[in-house]
Amino acid sequence: MNTHIISLTHPKLEKVYLRPLEKADLPLCCRWINNPEIRQYLANQNLPSLQKEEGWYDSLQKSDKDLVLVITDKSNHAPLGTIGLSGIDWRNHFGTTGALIGEKEYWGKGYGTEAKLLLLKHAFDTLGLEKIGSSVLGNNPRSKAYLEKTGYHEEGCRQRHYLVNGKKVDDYIMAIFREDFEPVWKKYCGE
Repeated sequence: MNTHIISLTHPKLEKVYLRPLEKADLPLCCRWINNPEIRQYLANQNLPSLQKEEGWYDSLQKSDKDLVLVITDKSNHAPLGTIGLSGIDWRNHFGTTGALIGEKEYWGKGYGTEAKLLLLKHAFDTLGLEKIGSSVLGNNPRSKAYLEKTGYHEEGCRQRHYLVNGKKVDDYIMAIFREDFEPVWKKYCGE
């Protein structure tokens, strides 16, 4: 699916654009995922090798249910993280999204918010999806807050679901519907 998409951008969003993940990005992705400060917020606690990431990338290129994009700084074109849709259910118009800001200097500055809004706009308006799900670990309140800022609501909580750094943490199940996204988009973009 990645090969069928061009970069996503919008004139009202000033911080980021999204571009397809390339094989050359994989070493950077491995560095981000293997950083303990980032990995503590991921459900998958395994340390991926570059070889495993290359295998994942090759399978991704054949998938019509997954889309992974690189979050890129509009001002200097630096890659700062990844975002994507996975497990797209075309029949039921549903997908799951996840994001990772790998460069710490971009944390808490609105880059993730813009990236999520841009991906949701594409998911609802271009791909025709009706509902997007996500989940966030209980040890990551900033991520939960940014999902809520972009229109997600909590559908449930799987208590003490994951083991992270020797402690059990909750897994919050979040979702947004197409009709809930439009007012968020308009407000953010000043439309």
